[in-house]
Amino acid sequence: MTVVSRYARAHRCRTTGEKMSDHSEFHGGREFDPEGEPESFVIDADILYQVLGEGGLGTWRADFDQRVLVVDACDAELLGFEPTVQRIGFDEIMRVIHPDDLERMSRQFAEERVQFGRYEFDLRVLLPNDEVRWLLARGTIFRDETGGVIAAGVHIDVTEQRRIEEALRENRRRLSTLMSNLPGMAYRCLNDHDWTMLFVSEGCERLCGYDAEQLVSGEVVWGDLVCVSDQDWLWESVQEALDAGEPFEVEYRIRHADGTHHWMWEQGRGVYDDGKLVAIEGFITDVTARKQAEEELREADRRKDQFLAMLGHELRNPLTAIISSAEFLEGYEASDSALERVQRVLSRQSRQMKRLIDGLLDVSRITRQKITLDKSKVDLLAVLQGLLEDRTGQLARRHIEISVGAGKEHMWMDADPVRLGQIFDNLLMNAIEHTKPGDTISLRARHLDGTAEIVVADSGEGIEATLLDVIFEPFQQGPKEQVQAGGGLGLGLALTKGLVELHGGHIEARSEGKGKGAQFVVHLPLTEAPERVAPTKPKEAGVRRDILLIEDDPDVAEVLTLIIDRVGHDVRVASSASEGLEMAAEQRPDLVLCDLGLPGISGYELAVRLRADEGLSDLPLVALTGYGGESVRERALESGFDEHVTKPVSMTELAEVCDRMCGTRH
Repeated sequence: MTVVSRYARAHRCRTTGEKMSDHSEFHGGREFDPEGEPESFVIDADILYQVLGEGGLGTWRADFDQRVLVVDACDAELLGFEPTVQRIGFDEIMRVIHPDDLERMSRQFAEERVQFGRYEFDLRVLLPNDEVRWLLARGTIFRDETGGVIAAGVHIDVTEQRRIEEALRENRRRLSTLMSNLPGMAYRCLNDHDWTMLFVSEGCERLCGYDAEQLVSGEVVWGDLVCVSDQDWLWESVQEALDAGEPFEVEYRIRHADGTHHWMWEQGRGVYDDGKLVAIEGFITDVTARKQAEEELREADRRKDQFLAMLGHELRNPLTAIISSAEFLEGYEASDSALERVQRVLSRQSRQMKRLIDGLLDVSRITRQKITLDKSKVDLLAVLQGLLEDRTGQLARRHIEISVGAGKEHMWMDADPVRLGQIFDNLLMNAIEHTKPGDTISLRARHLDGTAEIVVADSGEGIEATLLDVIFEPFQQGPKEQVQAGGGLGLGLALTKGLVELHGGHIEARSEGKGKGAQFVVHLPLTEAPERVAPTKPKEAGVRRDILLIEDDPDVAEVLTLIIDRVGHDVRVASSASEGLEMAAEQRPDLVLCDLGLPGISGYELAVRLRADEGLSDLPLVALTGYGGESVRERALESGFDEHVTKPVSMTELAEVCDRMCGTRH
């Protein structure tokens, strides 16, 4: 059955190849063949036009003999005319068609006209409001019963479709430009051990030396490019992220087409369809240069550490001689006041040098997280009291008043007593350096919600607002005039902050500005008081011990000999490890003090040999060296030393070491 319109019937359009009967109803109904079977269904033209119009389709019929286009209301509007217009001359039509489409449309229409049959092309029409509308023309060219050439068809408004297509083209162009300029390769691959590539961007050739066709076709397998030592790790890392439904980020090495190895950084995530993993999408870029830079930084850092360790050793050896000599002289009454003043200056400045060296090395260790704390139950108030006693003379000489406030008899915490004292000594020294005679310094401690709050405040120079955020950075010394007046390396506060944080606390600086003083507020966690410990047995006094000192620096050896003798022990000196081993076998001393940086056989090797000798394996052995740091300490203990003491060592500390270690010899 064929469906035809009254319009087609009226104009005798041969749409089915069969002549339509002249006696069918036009408003809608059926036509029957001679046997009484339905042949076609006739639809009223008005109904058909309404349906087509609702669908955005305009119908038209072109009569080439009369050079006129017969249109319905919808088509008239599509072409930019009033809907009441029914006949449009070819010349008028040519005026509304976009000039760029005229030649193409005319040529294509002429070709179709010669061939007859169906045709399709698109064109643009210029509307009265200067807008451009895209139309798709579909129709058929045929001859009517009189032999005239007729074309009939529809116009479809495809402006929105064209706009979308253009937007898609623009997006593809932008994406292509973006992909081609990315410093790497965007990809889509299967989740298999080959990482089978379904899509790769143009950057792949710069990345690995192979083009997109080679990777997508399987000629080159990405999984084979990954270095063998990285393949299992890469697979496991990606699978772990995919199983968790998370994006992944990995770094691994591939073999480039030129045979070199390159570091890759990759970020990606799974693509899922109804919860099923179907692919992986991500981005890969070459980070070889970054890896090389990181390695160079690590090497530079290693060399810096090596230099600082050597610097510390080379400075501490002569400093040991200076400090020990100063302490030794303090034991004698000066013959005149000038000599006494020189002794005090020598002692004070040598200790300042020690502080600077220790600060430099400690900051370096903190930045590398190389400092470990030797924690025990410590009474913070006792530490602060001892610190104030040590600084009383310095405060008095500068005519600086200090007030102390504490609300409890004890403030117990798990802390390294030496490092804890270093924290507040640095803060107190900082306050002293930035105050002048007549100023005041206060030190207050109180309990605050399970923590100790300690405030070191002064009425001195103050801190400018711009410096408060950077005051704890290494080598930050403040305004130029303060630096020139106070000196120092700008390491004290950086070290203090690092030590506070190692103890689980935090520190902040406060100041209302230049000339208005400063406050440093420290918060440290408190703990329960320790159980009462039985009093220790008093030390036996007056027992002289035989001590072997192995030291290659003659000045250090001479001064340490004087000090050891002063504290009440006998000492012999060996200038090398081999000489020390011989003297240990002959003398069997009560204690061996040994430098680590000896010529020839090192102190480490000496300790190993002593521990391997059955007759000498029980000798108390102390490393006395200018090399600081946790790694040096650990190596010394692993080699067989009982303790590690860093130079310069004070007379009091040396006496305590001798008494403590000699007490272990039975």
